[in-house]
Amino acid sequence: MRLVVLSAMLCLQILSGTYVFSRLFPARPRYPVRLLLCSAPLFSATFLLLISTQAYAASHVGLSGILVSALGRIAILTLLTAMVVVCRDTNLWRALFCSTCGYTMRGLTYGLATIAIDILWGPYAQVRLRWIVALLALGTLVVYPVCNRLMARSIEEHGVVAIPAIPMLLMTGMVIVVEVVFELVIADLSRYAIPVSRDLILRLVHASASAFMLFMEYELLYRRRLERDVATIGRIRADGARQYELSRENIDALNMKFHDIRHQIRHLGDEQDEGLVDRELLDDIAREVRVYDSTVKTGNEALDVLLTEKRLACGHEGITLSCIADGSALDFMSPTDLYALLGNALDNAISAVRLVDDPEKRTLSVSVRRGMGLVSIHMENYFVHRQHPSDAEYAIGAIKAVVGHYGGTMTMRDEGEVFHLNVVLPVHS
Repeated sequence: MRLVVLSAMLCLQILSGTYVFSRLFPARPRYPVRLLLCSAPLFSATFLLLISTQAYAASHVGLSGILVSALGRIAILTLLTAMVVVCRDTNLWRALFCSTCGYTMRGLTYGLATIAIDILWGPYAQVRLRWIVALLALGTLVVYPVCNRLMARSIEEHGVVAIPAIPMLLMTGMVIVVEVVFELVIADLSRYAIPVSRDLILRLVHASASAFMLFMEYELLYRRRLERDVATIGRIRADGARQYELSRENIDALNMKFHDIRHQIRHLGDEQDEGLVDRELLDDIAREVRVYDSTVKTGNEALDVLLTEKRLACGHEGITLSCIADGSALDFMSPTDLYALLGNALDNAISAVRLVDDPEKRTLSVSVRRGMGLVSIHMENYFVHRQHPSDAEYAIGAIKAVVGHYGGTMTMRDEGEVFHLNVVLPVHS
């Protein structure tokens, strides 16, 4: 009966730890049925592992004991990974990440519980089952929410990136080795009356090793995400440079074309026989052409191209873009950096205003000012309270990269329905 209860507790801890991370992925149809069917073989594997551990704890731990313990953990991790794949819409390597994190969280909880047992009863006391279960449950209630707060929520906010196979396999192997080594060492030393202090130190090292493995698994994912973000921001800046050149050429060509059209309209209006062309129609065409012929002049060629392009885009969307900009204040910035900074900021603002239904609120404004050795860039626009966290993630990353490159600061805030973006840059000679 004791082994059955402990097996159920162990299985529940592993499933709960795995759920902390696997919940980030969509559940497949009939999720409860799938989970129940997968839990049965997992419980059997944990029960057999406890039986083998108890058997080898009473005898000398040899090569066969190491092999059985390792195979038991491989079986549990394999069943856990298969369960995540069956129950959640994800791939093999992400499922393996969830299962190893869940199993390592269980190892950390078990290590802390055994430390409490050593302190309260001593390392060789026969502790009643209800106290063991209570300590394991208490450790779960402490460790799992902390891991959820520090790791799972961060992963949820930034998304789970593609996890490379070889590092994930190496990490899985390290988890198995750590658990097997500490379990067998503790089991072997339990046959000898080692001092309480040494047993306590050993269990502290076990808990610390489990925490370190959990940190390394998160670090693997975090580093992978950084590599992805750096590559994406690099592509964004490269695309911005190409877009700037194309926009400059296109706007120059448009200005020449619309200048010719404006003169042709004036020529048609001056014709003696005005009956051939409707005068009101010519006036309407002239007004439309003036919209496209209004090139922004700020004193900075790159900023002129950018604002002119975005104003044309806003015109198509029924959005009013107003700007008061001292473009010469940004002369120290390269056109590529300027385009990456303001281009991405304007794109985000236009995307937000596009969702606003009120015509009077379909506006955004930009101001660039210089004073006291600093350049301030302020942008504000209306928005609706809908969350699209992934849409602007990389664009904001590109903006932060440019601001950081020039030693500036960036702040974002919303006041009611208005979003404010503020960037302050030191003027570089």
